[in-house]
Amino acid sequence: MSAGPLSAGAAGGVHRSGRGGRGGHQLRSGCAGVRSRPGPGAAGDGQAGHRLPPRCAPDRAAPAQRRPSGPAYAGAGSRGLRGAGSAVRALNEWESKLLLGDVPKPREALTRTLNEALAFSASVTGPVVAKALGLAHKSERGAVVLNADLSACWQRLAALGDGSVLVAEQVRGELELIAGGLRDAQFGPVLTIGLGGVTAEVFRDVAFLLSPAEPGELEKATARLLSAPLFRGWRGRPPVNLGALGSILAAIGALLEADPEVSEVDVNPILVRDGQPLVLDALVVKD
Repeated sequence: MSAGPLSAGAAGGVHRSGRGGRGGHQLRSGCAGVRSRPGPGAAGDGQAGHRLPPRCAPDRAAPAQRRPSGPAYAGAGSRGLRGAGSAVRALNEWESKLLLGDVPKPREALTRTLNEALAFSASVTGPVVAKALGLAHKSERGAVVLNADLSACWQRLAALGDGSVLVAEQVRGELELIAGGLRDAQFGPVLTIGLGGVTAEVFRDVAFLLSPAEPGELEKATARLLSAPLFRGWRGRPPVNLGALGSILAAIGALLEADPEVSEVDVNPILVRDGQPLVLDALVVKD
């Protein structure tokens, strides 16, 4: 699971209509339909979790500031990070999910001892996943254990991270999505939605929406994605419940609106199981 913001690289803007290509190619400066704050939502393609590129929207008074990406977040937990002259703090997965509130997610528990982990596991029907906390890019660092034998892995995971281990029921699904939010200098809070999981950084198939999104805008945004057929249901699979997905985006937007210290939110992956989205991982970054 990816736990850090994605690398930027898409140039684009925010607009209502039109069908585009892979993340960012559709959005061009001066494109019809681009509008600025104040005003209700809009959508377009781009890259999750980063500032809109300066040329993405006309009439910008000044370029948006861009946050360091990728390596700048490596190893980030609840620690101060310094880049480009400003300190930021990346919250761990448990803290980030708490800030997002009542979003749909698997049953999980923050455990500070092996006994706590074993007690939670006994309450779950089926296998569990165990994750170290206080690390970015957990999968790449061996900090996620599926079908976890907690007696064998808990101590190692605790030592890898901040001393605690997140234990959750293990779930499977048919699709992984990504959602995010950022605070743009021109547009204010901006939301993102697209194809997620470990492929997110490869395909960059993501759309932007202004927050709060207007009714119907999520449907229009997902319809423009290259992965749109997967949202509608592919080869007999159920379509993604866009109402439930919209509640996750609304939670991201509400957090950005409520806490001015929150600069970025990355929710990846969102696992879709029988059409229903579940938040598996999240990262909140504060200035």
